[in-house]
Amino acid sequence: MRDKHEQTLTLTLPEKKDSGHLFENTLEIPDFTAETQLAINGAAGEMARLGPEMKDLQRDLQISAQSQKRAEENFCQAGKDFQKRMEEQQKKMKEREQTMRDRQGKLRRELARNWAEI
Repeated sequence: MRDKHEQTLTLTLPEKKDSGHLFENTLEIPDFTAETQLAINGAAGEMARLGPEMKDLQRDLQISAQSQKRAEENFCQAGKDFQKRMEEQQKKMKEREQTMRDRQGKLRRELARNWAEI
């Protein structure tokens, strides 16, 4: 049976790296220059201008997705309908083959009987 002993392990961790965040662990907001503020306002204006266009694009994409879904459903249904028709045709062909075999047998018996009479 083994004894349980506490063990100590020492690890050396690498230095803390820069996370790349602009506001790193601080609540201070940096001072923006007038040029930066102007650029932010311009971007906000551009986003406001593009908003309706983006909504239209989103609606068009939704309609397109719905149309694609309906087309896929129609395609699947057409495939199922085709498969069903093929199975029906195969069934009819088998029935016709059996009818032909029955007629062939009947004709052979009649010919055999006619030959026997001659």
